[in-house]
Amino acid sequence: MPPEIVREKIAREYVERIWREIKKPPAFENSSPYDLFDFEVFGFAHKFMNPEQFERDVAALRELWQKSLRPPSYSRHVPADGFARYATSIWEVIKKQEQLNIPNQKEMLAIYRCQEIKASVLSSLGAAVAATNAMVQRGQMDETAFSQWLRDVASKALAEYLEHASRYQSEVCQRVKADLLEGIVSAVQPVVDCLLSHVRDSIANAFLDKLTSSFTAAAGDATRTLAGRPVLDAWANYNDAS
Repeated sequence: MPPEIVREKIAREYVERIWREIKKPPAFENSSPYDLFDFEVFGFAHKFMNPEQFERDVAALRELWQKSLRPPSYSRHVPADGFARYATSIWEVIKKQEQLNIPNQKEMLAIYRCQEIKASVLSSLGAAVAATNAMVQRGQMDETAFSQWLRDVASKALAEYLEHASRYQSEVCQRVKADLLEGIVSAVQPVVDCLLSHVRDSIANAFLDKLTSSFTAAAGDATRTLAGRPVLDAWANYNDAS
């Protein structure tokens, strides 16, 4: 049967009937399926009975697809690494005979992929955070070095996320980016706490050393008094008085 006749049969018995039965948005109530879709029918030789012609038919269809059946206006701007998920979700909607909403499908894909990318980025931070925490616990990293490390880690994580997530819907990408920043803060918080603990101990020890040195110097000087009492006596009774 010639492809033209097959095409007319498919259009008349299937496409037009389905189009009449489905619920359409108000803007498309009076439109036809041909206003929104292109329909083509291609015939192939039998693969086993005429394999050479079959290969020629496949090559011809491939060339048509590359040159004329795929105009730029057809693009849904779906990144290649998310197309399988995108197509699967649309096919599931079709099988369930639900109202197909392409924008919603694209948003769902963006949410899924951006969350997946965010999780991957946060997971990759684990080793770096653990190594830095160990260095801080050993006293091998001061505040300046930690500040630089934190900037580098955050910049690298954001760059890695945006490299992949920026290809999806901008609003979703930015929303998940904010979640990523919160995740980075949570991931490095134990290191911050450990560093602050070391800084606090360092300040306390330095103060104690300076205080002890000052009192030692005052031990032989009876003229140094505090509230009318010798300094060392006043200090010795400070805790009891307070």
